[in-house]
Amino acid sequence: MAGLLALAVFVVFNTAVGLRLLHTAARGGGAAAWTCGFGFTFIGLLGHPLHMISGAGALPVGEVDHALSAAGSVFIAAGLSAFFAFTLIAFRRTQTWAWIFTAAGVALLFVSAFGQIGALATAPPEMPSAEATRNWSMLLGALSTICYAWSGIEGIAEWARARRRTALGLTDPLTANRILLWGMHGVCVTLLNAMLMTLSARGVNLGESLLAQLGTAFFSLVSCTTITLAFFPTRAWSSWVRRSAALAEA
Repeated sequence: MAGLLALAVFVVFNTAVGLRLLHTAARGGGAAAWTCGFGFTFIGLLGHPLHMISGAGALPVGEVDHALSAAGSVFIAAGLSAFFAFTLIAFRRTQTWAWIFTAAGVALLFVSAFGQIGALATAPPEMPSAEATRNWSMLLGALSTICYAWSGIEGIAEWARARRRTALGLTDPLTANRILLWGMHGVCVTLLNAMLMTLSARGVNLGESLLAQLGTAFFSLVSCTTITLAFFPTRAWSSWVRRSAALAEA
């Protein structure tokens, strides 16, 4: 139950933030808004819901809706690809290694997505779908972890620089805080992925594991809170951040 509730919250918040960012992008928000908006929308509104509805990972291969599962896998890969692109554009636009790293990540994401699709299509109907796609799912999980870890590292590093500029009066405290929240989101999802991958590698049934359910609920709620405040801070939150910064300088 906790896992289903966390998924519902994840879908609602990711979809809301994604669509809001796409609206911002359409009004001149730039490439960063487009890529981040597509990332949240593809994963939250389409990828995970379609994958769950299909029964992939929970039902035998013969009972899985292969079309929905395939669509879910492709949208998740597309969403993670968009996040790779966002991190590149927002933090490492001029770095050659970052372009190569992003291209490799995107290519491997779609290899893993189509690997999952092929594994389900060729597996015996009675075989558990989670077992049929285990290797490809682990690859996708590893790529997802790398994607969010890179995002988190870049966000925290940029926040450290922004914090110094804030101390000199060169950056608004709210801007620095929004960068920190984005970095925290990346770290949070990285920890969630690492936990789920570790449990899965040990043969734990994630749908029946209390640790997996509670961990998913906790990390999902924290990540949803951070992305919402990062992109669309409330007036109360903005006032608190600026007031705290002023007190710290006093």
